[in-house]
Amino acid sequence: MGWGDELMATGEARKLREQFPDHKILIHNGPSKEIKFRRTEIFRNNPYWTPFEDVTPSDKIKVIKNQPKDRGYNVLSKSTDKRLHFQKFEPIPGNIFFDNDEINFAKRELGPLTDKPFVFINPAVRGKISEKNKQWGFEKYQKIVNNNPNINFVQCEDGLKYTKWLDNVKRIVTYTYRLSCSVMSHATCYISNEGGMVHGGAAVGIPGVVLYGHYTNPKSLGYKGNINFAVDDPEYPYGCGTIHNTCNKCLESMKNIPVEKVEKSLLEMYNRLIKQPEEN
Repeated sequence: MGWGDELMATGEARKLREQFPDHKILIHNGPSKEIKFRRTEIFRNNPYWTPFEDVTPSDKIKVIKNQPKDRGYNVLSKSTDKRLHFQKFEPIPGNIFFDNDEINFAKRELGPLTDKPFVFINPAVRGKISEKNKQWGFEKYQKIVNNNPNINFVQCEDGLKYTKWLDNVKRIVTYTYRLSCSVMSHATCYISNEGGMVHGGAAVGIPGVVLYGHYTNPKSLGYKGNINFAVDDPEYPYGCGTIHNTCNKCLESMKNIPVEKVEKSLLEMYNRLIKQPEEN
């Protein structure tokens, strides 16, 4: 499971728990109860789910099926080793229950920006199976920053050798995904490729401008309140899902999303959100 998949699972768990308050909610990450989460920390402090080891024979349970290539937004039986088959899906915003250290980290690193408007900017693309097909272009994010010197931009990265920092942004080294989301929770809005930070934004209630391109589509992985840039393809109405290979349509679609249009959308969202209510 990736970060976004885990967050979507927390949203499903919350909804199921609301429907069945006397049940324990389990989440499969594979065909067997013995398969554990790859990243259980996203569920830390979460009251809506239960680890398998905490279940007793007398417990009433409900199980959410969530395994690679077989989640709400894709179909295992129609996916192949070259393509994920996406389908129509409306993800439920998840939950991250931050602990005091995570809350204090964000406030300390942001400093005066904690209570000021800023844009969380995420040019990085993670995921070896689809990285090239989801990349809008680092230089395009840099252009947006350069064009708007009066706006505070914040970038979070783990600081490892592959980290690529934008110039003229507030740089924060975050050692975990949860820390990045804690910082993000203070943002006015964000801009990012489709991926884990988009699901993080939904979980902390921050809207954003999202670059989908051709690989994925907001009709499968989109949240209300965001501004989305995607290419509709009748052959793949919910995204082509090409993995392990470069998709020329994906590259072309990302290339053809103009910086000017993305920037305009981001500024409209940002200015709307920071506008103070008019006095009567």
